[in-house]
Amino acid sequence: MFANTYIQSFVKLGEEIYDLIPNPDQVHVVNSPVFIDDETIYFLTDYESNYTYLAKFNLSEKQFTKVLEIDKETMTSLKWDKQNKLLYVITEKGVIAHLYRLDPE
Repeated sequence: MFANTYIQSFVKLGEEIYDLIPNPDQVHVVNSPVFIDDETIYFLTDYESNYTYLAKFNLSEKQFTKVLEIDKETMTSLKWDKQNKLLYVITEKGVIAHLYRLDPE
């Protein structure tokens, strides 16, 4: 963590370290990472966006993917329901909060 607006995240596999974001030197925030299986990390980020959105990192391919961005809403919380295999995301738009349930499949 370099500042409230610059929080990097990475994963270490053996001796190799991989940044979750394609360009870690660009100011961004990554938070709420969750492993949904042995290959996939979902997390919230504002990388190259004015709003925080849902992204994932595939460990076997070392690939970042933007998964879901909701127009003019910023994602504030991410939870993984392992039993039901669902992601729950809380967003804010002004003073209004929304709860979304997402199936990663």
